[in-house]
Amino acid sequence: MDGGLKAEIEPAAATESPRLDRKTMFLYATGSISNGIKLRGMSGFLMLFYNQVVGLPAAWVGAALMVALILDGIIDPAVGLMSDNTPTRWGRRHPYMYASALPYALAFYLIWNPPLGWSNELLLVYMAATVISVRVFDSLFEVPVSALIPELTSDYHQRTELVSYRYLMGILGGMLMSLYAYKVIFKKDADNPEGLLGVAGYHTYGLISAIAIFVAIMIAALGTHHRIKWLHRAPKRKFNLREVFGEVLGTLSTRELWVLTAAGIFAAVASGVAEGLSMYFNVYFWELDPSQLAILVMAGLSAALVAIPAAPFLCRRVGKRATAGFGLSLAFIVALTPVALRLMGVMPPNGSKALLYILIVEVFIHAALVLIANIAVTSMFTDLTEASQVRTGRRSEGLLVSADNFLKKVSNGAGLFVSGAIITLVAFPAKAKPGAVDQETLNALALVYIPTLVVLYVLSVASLSFYKLTQQAHEQNLETIRQRGAA
Repeated sequence: MDGGLKAEIEPAAATESPRLDRKTMFLYATGSISNGIKLRGMSGFLMLFYNQVVGLPAAWVGAALMVALILDGIIDPAVGLMSDNTPTRWGRRHPYMYASALPYALAFYLIWNPPLGWSNELLLVYMAATVISVRVFDSLFEVPVSALIPELTSDYHQRTELVSYRYLMGILGGMLMSLYAYKVIFKKDADNPEGLLGVAGYHTYGLISAIAIFVAIMIAALGTHHRIKWLHRAPKRKFNLREVFGEVLGTLSTRELWVLTAAGIFAAVASGVAEGLSMYFNVYFWELDPSQLAILVMAGLSAALVAIPAAPFLCRRVGKRATAGFGLSLAFIVALTPVALRLMGVMPPNGSKALLYILIVEVFIHAALVLIANIAVTSMFTDLTEASQVRTGRRSEGLLVSADNFLKKVSNGAGLFVSGAIITLVAFPAKAKPGAVDQETLNALALVYIPTLVVLYVLSVASLSFYKLTQQAHEQNLETIRQRGAA
């Protein structure tokens, strides 16, 4: 063993755990609804709300989001390390899951209710404070609950199924909330003539989302509470700074971790750029109204129903790495094709049914491919737990998850910052009306967007080629751990 504490090898669970049942998998995965709502809200609505509705400059919003993600990423390793080493009668993970529910929900509600009459500078501080709060409390839940996956099951393929359940519930939560927002909350009518650009709808959106976040977290915590007795226990040991630093270095020195992290960094930057600009393309480039955006959400939801069973099947047949590389390679080609065709002048005009049908197909295929790739990569990441344990003698799921989250969040923050910079670079007007932005500005937006995503996605796929942890290697790691336990 290397790079860590000179302490007892982490004890196993009290008894051999029974195979994870479908009911528990479903209840556990329900917690992802909170993350799905947060991701869809902060990527799909936040930039538009604070830039076009509240009136903050896009560059300010992008910078604030990047800072929030960086601070959140710094907190993640601390949460992971604490949850790995928290000895309570409720285990290592559940105390954090329960504690995060209420403040997480409250912070998300406050994002969409900025004070009226404040200056832009004070509104920026308010936005940054509430966004950072949401990110911190999300970490208190998301890091421990993600670390539960390799604890709940050691089966190579069941982990992929469990990850698929999590993605399914996260997508259902995020997309259904977005669908309700487009069809009901932001629907244009006599009471809400401004639709997505009216401030009142965001207050309602924040309240309903906050309630859903709280309920989802509590279901996940209560639904897995009965498994605590079979989870790994925290070792009893005292820490000093040198030992903590040694443990972190020992855990994070796994080669495969850095390979996956590199792939995740490039994909996260690309995702941040795409997320930050998605509403600008939908509202201004394609001139879609809320009812049409709702149709695209339904297309994405339908894609999830295809991708969720497809991902475990493909991982079994061709392997996790091949599945991830295949998904990412095709995803960015599909996503950029409509924009590229519009620049070439061969796309149907805005407002036509043909355009909407093309975008529906693009969203469906792209969402399915991205989801398949993400499930495969996340499942690959859970297998690092035993690889690290063979080297260090410790189970550090929380630290591994948090390290990955840290780099991905910083990268995603950089992507959001870049999206704000792109909007500023092309001189996109604030509080613009759909149809009123000149075509030259829209074309400039697309011409910067396309090559940026191409470079980032190619680097992400190339990084995956260096990942070498196969099913056979995973089984060997499990056997090594069993033999050590018997000895």
